[in-house]
Amino acid sequence: MNDVVICLFASAGFDKAAQGLTGAGRWLANELGGELRAIVIGAEADALAVEVARIADSVLIAAQSELAEYQPETCLRALTVLCRDITPRAVLLANDTYSQEITARLAHRLGGSAVGDVVEVSLEGELVRVSRQVYGGKAQATIELKRKPAVVWLRARSFPPAAARAK
Repeated sequence: MNDVVICLFASAGFDKAAQGLTGAGRWLANELGGELRAIVIGAEADALAVEVARIADSVLIAAQSELAEYQPETCLRALTVLCRDITPRAVLLANDTYSQEITARLAHRLGGSAVGDVVEVSLEGELVRVSRQVYGGKAQATIELKRKPAVVWLRARSFPPAAARAK
């Protein structure tokens, strides 16, 4: 499939990082000719899901109990099951501690490729290509992700927000 999944944790809300994540996801989904699907995780996921639904084609809510704290293994299992059902081409995560913690593990469980701290996403034929800074920001590395899905966490404020879809 050519769908793109974006994963957002409700605790951060719809801040500039989340807006950039939706913008990058919308662009990539349009370029691939697929749909943008969002997975919102957390106790207060409903409010964030309303905001994300203005941009994404579909939104899945993985709600946690109000009393439960973030559990990485629980979130990872939920994302693995949901992503296996969707079979996305790319999974994009925000620049938060939760996303950084699970990106590589999610890619491993899905049989895909992982990279973090991405500042640019592009397509080269069938392959997703990303850029990130290396050597303390003195150089830019371009990485071609050959295994699918490409599981990537994006640097905050590196991508412009997406415009709301027509109703």
